[in-house]
Order: sequence, then structure tokens, then C-alpha cells
Amino acid sequence: MTAPVTVSGLDRHGISLISPLDPAFDEMARPLIGSRADRVFKIKPMLVIIRNDTIRTIVAMSLTWRVSKLVGGLVHRTNSVFPHVICGDQAVSRMRPGVRPGETHVVAAGCVVEALDQLEGESDSWIEHFVAERDRAVDGATAVAIELDAAIFDDGTLVGMNQDGWLSDLFGTYIGAKQDWYRTILAGLDSGQSLDDAYAPLRAFSAGEIRRMREGVRADPKERMRSIWRTNAAAEAYAWQRRCSEAEVPQLLRSLRLEPFVITPRD
Repeated sequence: MTAPVTVSGLDRHGISLISPLDPAFDEMARPLIGSRADRVFKIKPMLVIIRNDTIRTIVAMSLTWRVSKLVGGLVHRTNSVFPHVICGDQAVSRMRPGVRPGETHVVAAGCVVEALDQLEGESDSWIEHFVAERDRAVDGATAVAIELDAAIFDDGTLVGMNQDGWLSDLFGTYIGAKQDWYRTILAGLDSGQSLDDAYAPLRAFSAGEIRRMREGVRADPKERMRSIWRTNAAAEAYAWQRRCSEAEVPQLLRSLRLEPFVITPRD
């Protein structure tokens, strides 16, 4: 594509964006993506690199792609979040430990593109899907603007516009839901329930969400996203049963951070 691409980070807060058209982009992104990098690069310009030049770890961020066209256009929002950094449940997470000081992070519009070599044996058809989505998005584009809307650090500080409260609301929902599930499981164990019985509320919740989806229950976009993140939180709590022994789970759960995570905006 020949349309110009501009990027807007939160430079005054120490977080910058590197354009997908920057000459150094491929060299910086390739180690983070892995052996599938050349295929992922076809998604440009719906890719960007975030660089953290602060002294704190970024645990959540919200980005927007604005594709301008003579007729119509596109606005796409993407969140990249690392709730396990706050909850302390890295033992069952395969995700990176946030974006730490001095690190970079590759974000794509609508999909995760880092550490793809961990997906051994899986089809790459999803990459082609997002390449096709990219082709539709930029067809006839006159300009592409990539903006870092907001970011949250591991101490709860939020910087950026946080448009419509989108990032703080959803990330807070995600953290709160994970902690609620962990408290529920621990309460069951402390009352003498078996591990399987302590997980019964999660199974009931998941079954209810499946029914709602099948029934086509409508919700506004933000509430729909809250529901998705609550469901993700339940799935991540389930992961303890798959990846840890029954004897390990109670001790590991008690090592987690279960006090509320307070998000505080900073001008």
C-alpha cells in the first residue's frame, strides 16, 4: 500500500510507537514473533511496535487504527493485556510478563502475533485470515493513523485518554473476575470441598455463558466485551486443574494477589 502511516504514542509518559513502515521495524519485531514473522509482516500496516522507556512494567494498553478513505473508512480498537502480572498466576500463563522497562512489544489489530513458535503443530490459516482482513481494511485507504490511546502500569497508574473508560473498565473487570474466581475456589477448599466441587461455580458460569451465546442474547459492545473477559478469566482459572497437580493447586492459589487492583488516572 502507498497510503501514509502515522503513529502517535504517549511519548511524554515514556511510551512510544514504532511505525510498521520504519526501516528498523522488521529487525525489531522478528525475534518477538519468531519463525512466522515474514508471514505476519503481510498484515502491515495493521501492526505496530510499542516501546517502554519508563521504569515500570506495562500491564495493559489500548490502541486504535484509523483508516481514512475517500468513501467510508475504518476504526479498529485493540487491547493488549497481561492480567497475570497483577494476579501473580504466571504458573499457568504462557504470556510474557508484561512489557517491562526497556522492552518492546508487537501488537496487531485483532490477533496475538508474539511467540508464535510456541504454537507448534497448529495451522497458520489464521494468519492468512488476518492478511485478508488487512487487504479489505486498507483497500482504497488514503491514510492510516495508529494511536496509543491508554496504558496501565503495574502500580495501577493509567496514562492516556482512556477513551470512554474502555481500557480501565475492561482491564479492571478482567482482574476482578480472576480474583473473584480464585477467592471462590479457595473458599470452597477452606470449607472442606474437594477441588472438583470447589470448581463447580466456574462450570455453572461457563454453561450459562454458552446458553446466552446460543440464545443470541444481545448486549452493548462494552458489556459484550466484559462478558468475554469474565469468560476468559474463568478459563484461566480452569487452567490450574490442567497444568498443576491437585496437591499443588491450593498452595499456589494462596500465593496469588487477591486484594483489589486500583487503577488511578494520571494527567
